Amino acid sequence: MDKFEKWLEVINEELNPTPTVSEPIASVEPTVSSDVNIETGNRTDMISDIDHIMTSLETLAGELTEDLSLNEDSLDVAGAAALGGIAALGVGAKKFYDWKVTAPKARKAQAKVNAMGVKIAGVKNSIASAEAGKKKDAMSAKLEVAKETMTSLQTQVDDKYGKKGSVVKNALSAEKKAGKMEILKITLGEASPSQKKAIKDQINKLKLAVAEDERAYNDSKPGKEDEAELQ
Repeated sequence: MDKFEKWLEVINEELNPTPTVSEPIASVEPTVSSDVNIETGNRTDMISDIDHIMTSLETLAGELTEDLSLNEDSLDVAGAAALGGIAALGVGAKKFYDWKVTAPKARKAQAKVNAMGVKIAGVKNSIASAEAGKKKDAMSAKLEVAKETMTSLQTQVDDKYGKKGSVVKNALSAEKKAGKMEILKITLGEASPSQKKAIKDQINKLKLAVAEDERAYNDSKPGKEDEAELQ
């Protein structure tokens, strides 16, 4: 089993069992990240692109670290303060708070991790096509640091939001799978015909899984009676 097959197997293992939905799945077309110049003919431009992306990765990591340092449980919404804070909210009010505040924050945090993953995948493709040398080695080392940072931030996002209520969990799950789809799409451009078929199958499974998560999220939308608990 080569590295590609092992990587694809890991992606497959992380998928939930394929849900049954009636919506047709659109065909998947190969896409390549527009952030990276993968043409080997202009090595200077490619290195410049990689430098720019590595800088943007550091910025994203810094923003997400700051976001994750905030403690939502210490924040108040509407009448929550009078009730003793978020921890003292009733079931309905907590559900409403999760829907209006915590779930969007979880999506935003995961979207930043996803953006890092997409950029890293694009940079990885570009570095692979670069000429061997000190510059390539330096870029590869930076890429490894970026990957470690992303893994650490993903763990922090999971720790912060993964144990919340079902509303937040469904939102986070949908966003995470959407990010995996985008990373898989990047690999289509360099894959063989047989590999492309396997990748498209995984993308279609992820589409179904995202649809199921979004359906569960929308079904859990709080009612007016839940909002009323905050009044």
